[in-house]
Amino acid sequence: TGASGITLAGQDAAQLGIDPASLSYLGRAVTANGEVRTARIKLPLVTVGPFSDQDVTAFVTDGPMEMSLLGMDYL
Repeated sequence: TGASGITLAGQDAAQLGIDPASLSYLGRAVTANGEVRTARIKLPLVTVGPFSDQDVTAFVTDGPMEMSLLGMDYL
């Protein structure tokens, strides 16, 4: 995807029980669609196939995204 970190679209964060409106958007990211604000969060569990990791740093963006991104930092 070209993304550095795990980046959640607002709607995906909401489906995980994270309220995007309550987050502090202190970071910034440059995307193909321009600059967006980001909020750092911790995901209690990330599972990809047979691999699971706990307390994974991720970001929620306040910009429009069609889908969330599994970043290269995680891979």
